[in-house]
Amino acid sequence: MVTKENVQVLLLAANVLQLDYVNSVCAEFLQKQLNPSNCLGIRAFADLHNCTDLLSSSEAYIKQHFLEVAKGEDFLSLSSDDLVKLISSNDLAVPFEEKVFECVIKWVKHDSDHRIDFLPKLLEHVRLPLLKPDIIINISEEPLLNTSHKCKDYIIEALYFNHQKSVQHFTIPKTIRFKPRQFDGFQKVLLMFSDSIYAVGGGFIGYPLKSVEVFDVITQKWRIVSSMTIARCKLGVGVLNNRLYAVGGYNGNGLKSVEYYDPTLDIWTPVAEMSECRYGVSVGVLDGLMYAIGGYNGKFLKSVEVYRPSDGVWSSIADMNLCRFCPGVAVLDGLLSVGIRSLFSSEFSEAFFDTNSL
Repeated sequence: MVTKENVQVLLLAANVLQLDYVNSVCAEFLQKQLNPSNCLGIRAFADLHNCTDLLSSSEAYIKQHFLEVAKGEDFLSLSSDDLVKLISSNDLAVPFEEKVFECVIKWVKHDSDHRIDFLPKLLEHVRLPLLKPDIIINISEEPLLNTSHKCKDYIIEALYFNHQKSVQHFTIPKTIRFKPRQFDGFQKVLLMFSDSIYAVGGGFIGYPLKSVEVFDVITQKWRIVSSMTIARCKLGVGVLNNRLYAVGGYNGNGLKSVEYYDPTLDIWTPVAEMSECRYGVSVGVLDGLMYAIGGYNGKFLKSVEVYRPSDGVWSSIADMNLCRFCPGVAVLDGLLSVGIRSLFSSEFSEAFFDTNSL
């Protein structure tokens, strides 16, 4: 039996003896243990012992929870190369780019005598040109920037770019500093329901929302309706029997809870939970059944659950061929089509599920 006390020893032994099954079980156990305070340590362990799946999962977790991770002591012990690799990532989940700058300054100040020379190298990967001018000016007042001409150049570059944006024709430089990050942490879930668009939950990892807003396509106005019973970001939503369902998500922990909204009563009501937590889950509705597809709960999921409103319970059905996080879901000719780019490559994969096989 794998436990917190023996997992590292078992994993080391499995690597030496080439016991792939034991290796996989241990890696899966550690994936479920990931949290902001231990993920950097687990990543270092996975890298040292060539545990590729665990390394990929821990790196994805670190990027998704960057601000929470940056609050810990392990963050301050990162090497400059590891920090560069992290902040240069296009899918680093940060609400505002100045947060990356603040984390860099925090890291440098932890041992400024030995780290000040790394500041230009780090600042090269902070997307200062994408900030508003007043924030850039604020940042420019940081005393550490005065130690390097290169750092000052990055500030000037950012201010100049903001000025040039007012010019009708200008060329955007191709360096990484001008490229927006591609995370999706802020996005609310949007759903068309009864001639209205619902914006449900959302927020940023660590700062989820429970609020719900509705846009009336006829009056062209937004209004606020009742909030969900709990805050959720990275949730799935679906409409079943004229009710809007909020499925899973994240509120500091992965969620397996589900609730529905009745627009005639303006009330949210909890229903049966799924068998496992899922955030980054997608929802599909077909033939009076609702499907919760993929997601993440410490590991990326290929499992699927189906909800039958007639008896109000969830049950597991056949797994997908691949793990999928935030997949796109569509209904086509009586089939559920699930498609997404690979988690760790640019390849696109698609799966179809025949509900007649239930």
